[in-house]
Amino acid sequence: MRRWSAPAVYLTLAAAAALANACMFTTYAVYYIRTLHMGPLRLVLVGTALESAYYLCELPTGALADARGRRVCLVAGTGILGAAFLFEGAIPALYAPTLAHAAGLFALVIAAEAVRAAGEALLSGAREAWIAGEVGDAAAGRLYLRGARCGQAAALVGTGAGVALATVGLNLPYVVGGALYLALSALLLVTLREEGFRPAAGDARSLRRALPVAVRAGVAAVRARPVLWGVLGAAVFAGASSEGADRLWEAHLLHTFGLPGLGTLPALAWFGFVGAVGAVLGFAAAALAERRIDAGDARAVSRALVLCTGARIAALLSFGLAPGFSWAMGSLLAMGAASSVQGPVLSAWLNAHVQPDVRATVHSMLGQADALGQTAGGPGVGWIGARVSLRAAMVAAAALLGPAWGVYWRAGRIAACPPAASAAPPA
Repeated sequence: MRRWSAPAVYLTLAAAAALANACMFTTYAVYYIRTLHMGPLRLVLVGTALESAYYLCELPTGALADARGRRVCLVAGTGILGAAFLFEGAIPALYAPTLAHAAGLFALVIAAEAVRAAGEALLSGAREAWIAGEVGDAAAGRLYLRGARCGQAAALVGTGAGVALATVGLNLPYVVGGALYLALSALLLVTLREEGFRPAAGDARSLRRALPVAVRAGVAAVRARPVLWGVLGAAVFAGASSEGADRLWEAHLLHTFGLPGLGTLPALAWFGFVGAVGAVLGFAAAALAERRIDAGDARAVSRALVLCTGARIAALLSFGLAPGFSWAMGSLLAMGAASSVQGPVLSAWLNAHVQPDVRATVHSMLGQADALGQTAGGPGVGWIGARVSLRAAMVAAAALLGPAWGVYWRAGRIAACPPAASAAPPA
């Protein structure tokens, strides 16, 4: 078998994951509500359970990636995700999907989402840290944006597939998505190589001793860069904002505006339209960012983060206060385009501020901060939506992004930004 290059593996991983996710998550809310009989409270609690488990797993898995290598995390993480999603899609075949059994169905979903959290945590940061170690920081920054572009193209296909499968059976997107993740894990086992990895300081032969050393090294790297503390704090607010918006945007469209043409198939088609057009806009935004943003210039990346976060705030406010359906739809799509660029840009920004041997740990710390915000702040935004209005909930979600925008603006104003290699060595 011909050996795959590291960029080819990275882009394949990004595209395949986006394809599977779009297939599943375009219609997941309809599956949860209509087949698994979940009400609003249980929908929120599923997200809370996922983020709580993710929070507990995130830092240990990041330290594992820095202590033992990113390859094992990538292969294991995709396999665990595949098993979790496949189980979630098989629930109707394992347990009677009736209203009388709603509590049992809910418990099975919680169990599947807890397993999913472990897989997500294994992947978090490991993919970005792996490719940066293989091709270098500057090339990795460009690959992050190219991977986002490939992911958006794959998501377009996945959205159509998910809607088509859901018309046959609402659980089928999960079954197919889980199978795709399992196939991806097998492919990575054969094609993924790790030649640029250097373990964090410590005895790499003893995982029990290596993990605490990797965690301490990651914390020391953050302490050496005070702005990183601000970024971790910003991630808490960004997580609270995204959890509320992500869980309530469908309800806002349905209950505040209504969807033109009601019924099972038309509703699925509207969600598919959002996913498909969002993928096209995200592809275009990522392509523009790839051409215009110098990923090796920390100041340019900071400016891009300021613009992306500002655009998300404006789009969320516009979505919440929209006078009609068309306005709300346009705002929603603009918010998705800005979000599609911000993730890879933030990864490039972290690479410019963190030493290579602790990158996965620091990425995991960022993911942990985001999960903490989602767990702690998401229910608050949901409470506002239930007690006040869904419009007020969207405005609150936009307000929670304000501190993140301030941190990125401050980072862009820092006069001197020495390279990560010159940072103080981990203790």
